[in-house]
Amino acid sequence: MRTLSIAVVLIVAPLITAPALGAQEAPAFHAGQWAAEFSGGAANSAGVMRFINPRSALVLSFNGSISRTTATPDGDYKTVNTVRNLNLALGMRRHASIASRVLATTELGLDLGYNRQKTGLADAFGNPITSRSSQTSFGIYGEIGGQYFVAPHLALGAVATLNASMSRGRNETQGTGTDYSGLSLNTVLRPIRITLYF
Repeated sequence: MRTLSIAVVLIVAPLITAPALGAQEAPAFHAGQWAAEFSGGAANSAGVMRFINPRSALVLSFNGSISRTTATPDGDYKTVNTVRNLNLALGMRRHASIASRVLATTELGLDLGYNRQKTGLADAFGNPITSRSSQTSFGIYGEIGGQYFVAPHLALGAVATLNASMSRGRNETQGTGTDYSGLSLNTVLRPIRITLYF
């Protein structure tokens, strides 16, 4: 609920305050212009953007992580868990001016995800038990958001994303595995997006 409140404030506040900030408009974009951005919230991501005309830009974004945890919960067993994630997205974003310093954005695109996890368990005698899982996903996404220019080349905003994807994977323990596949529909709210236009 707190995250949702922050996002609402970031989107709505500029609409209320923009008229009082003067007549300065958001900068005019042009073909070939670049931008970089960072989005934070339920899923952090970074990306680059290149305009193909004054309203539309190609966007390439990514997020990933590598983690390794070790635990010995009862003193007799040692568990090592390694997780790797990588997600890439390529989309087309359109910009529309709705008030002084305020832009609305919409985006459609494709995304690709990869996840791999390995868990190793060794008992007090050193006997290993290893389980592995891997998953790839491919899908389409759409997002809607808004941004407010706090400076001529710096904007703050928020965005909500809807993603539909198909995934395939395999779970394996001690050489015995099971394949699976499925469809999923997810929503992601990123209450903070920082964009720097060059």
